[in-house]
Amino acid sequence: MPRRPRPAPRRGPGGPPPTPVTALRPRPERQAAYGHGDGLGTLRGTVAHRAIELAFAGADRADVAELIREESGGLLDEELVRALAGEIEEMLARFERSQLAATLRDPETACYFELPFAWNWDGVPVHGAIDLVYRDARGWHVVDFKTDELRGRTLEEASAPYLVQLALYGGAIEHATGERPGCALLFLRSGELHAPGEAALGEALAAARELVDAGGALEPEVGESREMEESPA
Repeated sequence: MPRRPRPAPRRGPGGPPPTPVTALRPRPERQAAYGHGDGLGTLRGTVAHRAIELAFAGADRADVAELIREESGGLLDEELVRALAGEIEEMLARFERSQLAATLRDPETACYFELPFAWNWDGVPVHGAIDLVYRDARGWHVVDFKTDELRGRTLEEASAPYLVQLALYGGAIEHATGERPGCALLFLRSGELHAPGEAALGEALAAARELVDAGGALEPEVGESREMEESPA
């Protein structure tokens, strides 16, 4: 069984603090909203991720409604809890029938959920947690879970906002293991696994790097990037 991949090192003392990978996404105003628009996207994603992790930790099937209550601090009414739990349970059932789930259940597969990393991306420290990293007979793989609705979009269109994030995950794992991983996004609502390919990932990463090198500032608190404003003379 392969060892858990080590985190890529943070930048040395005196360097800037690592920036969350999500800070390199496009500005929210430039993206259409493809979720429910109900303000529950973060909660929905957190609970779905956690329930999948628990399902492969040898525990009993997760009580999704209870996870929702815990993550929301008990602030949602029971009707909303039940409705949200039903959505997430459908995602879980679809995931459990997938080829990916079968691969993870193989005793020869080593899998790691919410794997933390920190990596110096050519002078730009980044950090985060990867939804799923696993190794099978073909090598290392990175999978990022998404609860977005496709709403008529192609997988390529739905994946576009996440390519930089996925490319950085792949780079961090390559740095840590010495092997280039396969990288994919799993859309939990449809059960579709999409591997953008090295060309698409490379183009997205190059564009993000151009933004950073041109003076773009990263805002970890809100998870978006913006151009630096010039100070008054």
